[in-house]
Amino acid sequence: MKKLIVLLMFLSFSVFAEPVNINKASADEIAASLNGVGDKKAQEIVKYPETLGAPCYLTKFR
Repeated sequence: MKKLIVLLMFLSFSVFAEPVNINKASADEIAASLNGVGDKKAQEIVKYPETLGAPCYLTKFR
């Protein structure tokens, strides 16, 4: 019976979850939307594409 209750609770939380576009979302939106992702990790996610620079294949066509 406990397993059933826990399963129903887990499923009810996933129903209310909305997808988040990590390419366009702010760090606050990422931290609020993704379980287990805090403010520090959200900041790292937002900064990561900036450290890579432009994709190589796009610079070949300029």
